[in-house]
Amino acid sequence: MPVETVVIGEDGRQLTQRASELDKSHIRRAAEDPRLHLIPSLVIDKNREMYSRSGLGKSGMTETRKFFSPRNAIALLELWRAINDVDDGNVRQKLRFAFTAILPRASKRYQWSAQRPLNAQNQTYYIAPVYYEWNVFDLFKRKAKAVMKATEVLFPPGLAEALSETDIDYQIASADKLRHLKSESIDYVFTDPPFGSNIFYSDMNLFHEAWIGTITDASAEAVVHTTGPRKKDAEKRYEQLLRTSFGEALRVLKPGRCMSVVFGNSNGKIWGLVQRAIRDAGFNSTPMHVAILDKGQRSIKGLNSGSESVVTVDLVITVRKPEKGESKQGAHDLRAGDTAELISEAITELEAVHTTNPSQIYARILQKAINKGFVLDNLHLSDVLVALRSSGFSVDPKTGRLSRQWKDDRLRMATI
Repeated sequence: MPVETVVIGEDGRQLTQRASELDKSHIRRAAEDPRLHLIPSLVIDKNREMYSRSGLGKSGMTETRKFFSPRNAIALLELWRAINDVDDGNVRQKLRFAFTAILPRASKRYQWSAQRPLNAQNQTYYIAPVYYEWNVFDLFKRKAKAVMKATEVLFPPGLAEALSETDIDYQIASADKLRHLKSESIDYVFTDPPFGSNIFYSDMNLFHEAWIGTITDASAEAVVHTTGPRKKDAEKRYEQLLRTSFGEALRVLKPGRCMSVVFGNSNGKIWGLVQRAIRDAGFNSTPMHVAILDKGQRSIKGLNSGSESVVTVDLVITVRKPEKGESKQGAHDLRAGDTAELISEAITELEAVHTTNPSQIYARILQKAINKGFVLDNLHLSDVLVALRSSGFSVDPKTGRLSRQWKDDRLRMATI
């Protein structure tokens, strides 16, 4: 039962007030509405990683429809029906896209705080003790406007008229089976594979797929399971899937052309298997370029604890497909790097490079190690954190930024 409601005042501004008896009666009516049994839903069973991670068994939230309040569930159902009655197939698909995009915010996963509503976490089915119930139609109106704006940017006047639906080709395929692409037909590949055990997309997709009616095949998902029956040999399966997928990228690339891989993880062992997967797929293991990708925002886990071993900065590794007849021996000659020396060197350079948090330091260390051809298996973010603390640095839990405390209390270094 809600404690507060938000209404629009006479001056057009939002006002917060205590929930009235009328509000409560509407909620009771919605809870008894027979349409609740018609809400599309999928079961999240105990074999799913998110079943354990999100504690769904204990909370009883084992069906996707349980994540919606009765009022929002009914509103979503009626909106979904109206969208699917639209005759124009192109418009209908855009409306369906906007609809699925609002589902997390329209659910109990959207968190409330005294300062402002917090967005739904995209990597877990967590429900906060107090959640924010958005108006479904307000959410949809805003998202539909965003879709229209994006369409105008992608297809400006003139281009939209010149293109027909047959000029644009969308393909849904598994990265390890690109049968629709011919060998040596592609100039460049950009790929952003799942980061180990960070997000289980097939589990989180259930939230949307219940409405769409198509379910992702989780058996070939490139993730590292940490719980349940699939935990055994999880890293081995992950490496095999990455190697096969990178092998397909190699097949479709023209000789001498490049593939860029975006990746981020706090575990050197996971970095090492990605490194091996790229090498064993046939690419030159000495990259053409390694760039640091700072998205400018911390992850949900990173926000929860500034000192937690969570990376907020990724790398973009660009590797080249060898020309025909080109020797790959030198490129495959990986060496065991001196972890302690790399970390010490990065800490020494802190002030010069204006590094602000442990993730940025870790990314710089990985960047140097990869460029030098070092094996990454024993290069962990946790080791970097230990070294930083030993050097007198601490991590602000609220901002995640580094600060240094000198032994002499009269000499303090401000946040870097």
